[in-house]
Amino acid sequence: MENWTQRLGGYVPNRRETPPPTRGLAGGGEQAAHVVAVVGRVGVEGGPPLRAATGETQPLYGQSRLSLRSGLLGGRYEQSLRPLALATASSGGWEAQSSGVQKKVESAFERDLPMLKVGMIGAGFVAGFHERALRSVRNVEFAGICAPKGAEELSKRARANRLGDARVYKSISELTQAVDVVCLFAPNFARLDIMREIAKALEDGTQLKGIIVEKPLARNLREADTLVRIAKALNVPTAYFENQIHMPAVVQARAQLAQVEKSMGPAHLARSAEEHGGPHEPWFWDPTTQGGGVCCDMGCHSIACGMFMLTPDGKPMDYLKAVRVNATMALLKWGKEPWLGQLKDRGVDYSTTPAEDYSSVSIEFEDPESKQRSIVQATNSWMYDAPGLRLLMETFGPGYSYTVNSLQSPAGMFISDAAATAVLDSELALEKSQASRGSLILQPDEIALYGYVAEWLDALAAFEEGRDALLNLEYGKLITMLIMAAYMSHEKKKTIDLTDSRTLDALEDYVPLIQQGDGKQAL
Repeated sequence: MENWTQRLGGYVPNRRETPPPTRGLAGGGEQAAHVVAVVGRVGVEGGPPLRAATGETQPLYGQSRLSLRSGLLGGRYEQSLRPLALATASSGGWEAQSSGVQKKVESAFERDLPMLKVGMIGAGFVAGFHERALRSVRNVEFAGICAPKGAEELSKRARANRLGDARVYKSISELTQAVDVVCLFAPNFARLDIMREIAKALEDGTQLKGIIVEKPLARNLREADTLVRIAKALNVPTAYFENQIHMPAVVQARAQLAQVEKSMGPAHLARSAEEHGGPHEPWFWDPTTQGGGVCCDMGCHSIACGMFMLTPDGKPMDYLKAVRVNATMALLKWGKEPWLGQLKDRGVDYSTTPAEDYSSVSIEFEDPESKQRSIVQATNSWMYDAPGLRLLMETFGPGYSYTVNSLQSPAGMFISDAAATAVLDSELALEKSQASRGSLILQPDEIALYGYVAEWLDALAAFEEGRDALLNLEYGKLITMLIMAAYMSHEKKKTIDLTDSRTLDALEDYVPLIQQGDGKQAL
């Protein structure tokens, strides 16, 4: 297995064509027959009208509980978006405080949590981050990996950290049948075929307790809808991994301001930005395989986090209704020399198939009950020539605000030229670090800082109860729709009205010019 294209039979969808129909499922009884009907249909017909997905909301998750998977005790969420951020020990057991009401739950020592077996499909950069996150999560076994490259290295590291056997499987089918939870950490262009292979592996009646898909869910809305419908046909709980919503700094700020928000009203402006010097792998730079440029890559983070910061306390994650989207995108740095040549050396040519390295997206939301408006400003770039990755979140409400800046660390380092030796591994100090000496920022626990541990706690607790995580694939589909609306706004050079049924219909089959490989027409 040399790469994902070869692993999946050489198929990378032509962006102007409908993806090939899903393979049928044979055997497996009534459930398998239902999967055949649904999966076979979505590959040709596409999904239901988008309006159905953006109308009245349905509960995304079930009853509240305290996750005792980690000694951190801070990564569990209620049925609403309100976190159980405060946990204290008492003689009667653990007590969790939420909305001023303390609820006793059983002692951690009296729980008999099952050991869930997790399997990862993909062994690249993000899989490595998740391996580090699992070191802080209890009652989970890293049982297997399937990937064209990097699997042996990831397996060796997982075993060294005593996370589990982390056996390397040659096929997705073998991995799926050996674990309880399957994680799709593979490149965006491979997601559809991987989900179909998972469905095929389950036709013998094998049951999964959960499916996790890393952000972004898909390259466009049609692909996102197909993934959602396959998961529904399989009747398996899902988790959409958007780590920034789980960032402790954001969660704690919301928890501390809950009473202020209750008396003064919800926030009305959120600014969310993620910036760094550019992705690691060539496929991520290629707009046809990744789905676009920085807006697809990191805009999904900033849009989702901004929306979360504006959602009134106690309301579902998809409560706010997006009404208007306006976006500007550009290729500012990576279309110039010497950076253009650097990309060519990695097999990506932005002189012929460019993608945006800067995007600014403004989304106006409406509260369906109060009819009050709020705005998210999401800014992203691959040209942040600074110490490293920066996450900057600002939220403003009537009489209150909060700010999160990932580059404000309690730790730092300095290495002089006279020392003549660079830092051991700059990326272990700070993701996307661009320097190895001088004054350097050190984040002692990036994994927890960025929300990776908390999203694992939330997903595994949900799967134990047979329900979706706080964020499910339907939520990922909603974020995909907003990203597509941003690309459409940039292409048309106008504000996109999401209250117009014709616009919603057009978005269902829309593939941005940049994603098609025709970015020169749009940039």
